Amino acid sequence: MNGRTDLYVFTGGSVTAVRYRDEILHPPVRPFIAAMGTDEIFMDDNVRPRRARLVRSYLESETIPQMARLARSPNLNPIEHVWDMLGRWIAGRSVPPSTLHELKQALLQEWALLPQQAINDTIASMPRRCHGGMYVFQVFDYYSASGMTLLWFCVFECGAVAWVYGVRRFYDNIEEMLGFRINPWLMICWSFLSPLVTGGIFIFSLITYKPVTYNKDYEYPGWAIFIGWCMALSSMLCVPVYFVYQVLITPGTMRQRWKILTTPRLPMALPVHATDPDETSKQNGTKSNNHYEQSKL
Repeated sequence: MNGRTDLYVFTGGSVTAVRYRDEILHPPVRPFIAAMGTDEIFMDDNVRPRRARLVRSYLESETIPQMARLARSPNLNPIEHVWDMLGRWIAGRSVPPSTLHELKQALLQEWALLPQQAINDTIASMPRRCHGGMYVFQVFDYYSASGMTLLWFCVFECGAVAWVYGVRRFYDNIEEMLGFRINPWLMICWSFLSPLVTGGIFIFSLITYKPVTYNKDYEYPGWAIFIGWCMALSSMLCVPVYFVYQVLITPGTMRQRWKILTTPRLPMALPVHATDPDETSKQNGTKSNNHYEQSKL
């Protein structure tokens, strides 16, 4: 992070597995991995010389772990985006390179001018593409986007719509938007069935709760489960905490506060068949004019 080494450019001839081993793996990679320790993993791409049997044998003999790559997987190999950025900058130069020497100099110059933030973002995204990425994703998926979190909000949404805003008011709003009245059975669902079903499933999920696991055999440590519950509660507690905050800042007695906070501020929706106010005023004006003319006669 916040640094880079010089870009190595092959000169003279094509890149083979032998050249890749002798010029890239043996001089800079092997001592660097040895200095970093056993927790490091070597990332490259799917170019044929880098996946040759000779290269794999060398990495195994030097105990250098190599990250497995799928074919055509730019999203799994973030370094490809850096090469793409470098290639676009070279192609956009005012004078494109026309010889190998000019191309080498252009690569070295553009590499030095490459924003450090782009390299930092690439390095920061690598853990999510390794085995640890699935480790973190499983915690996020199980807690922050799990059924309990969604059911928690469903219970509050159904209760707020049906019993605070008013199920008939909401029903009239839908009629105002669609132009016709939907099946009244939905009002029963919003008022009773949905809150009861989602609340029951939420309680059942709490009773039968089991900590997150990976592949049904690995049990996450306590600190990972604690972080997961912190992520879940960071969104779940917003509703009750904000309600308590509104109760505290609203003036009046507790009964008056409850009435103020549970009274919708939006006006009732006009029925679809109601006459438009402008048309009503025009009709009233026409009737009054006719009445005035008849009275003059």
